[in-house]
Amino acid sequence: SSDKLYLGGIAGAAQSILERIAASRERSEKESTEKESAEKEKAKKERTEKERGDKRSSQQTAILIE
Repeated sequence: SSDKLYLGGIAGAAQSILERIAASRERSEKESTEKESAEKEKAKKERTEKERGDKRSSQQTAILIE
């Protein structure tokens, strides 16, 4: 009887630990995904700004040539 209680306690503790590990992994994956999305958005914004700058440079060059 006491052995069953002891084993039940161990099983409960193991389940709790596994649940915490799973939750930690989910948080880590979510943070990684959010970070990746933010980096992609930043790169997209930088490309857009560079393209705008390139267009302005072309326009300014055309004006100088005239």
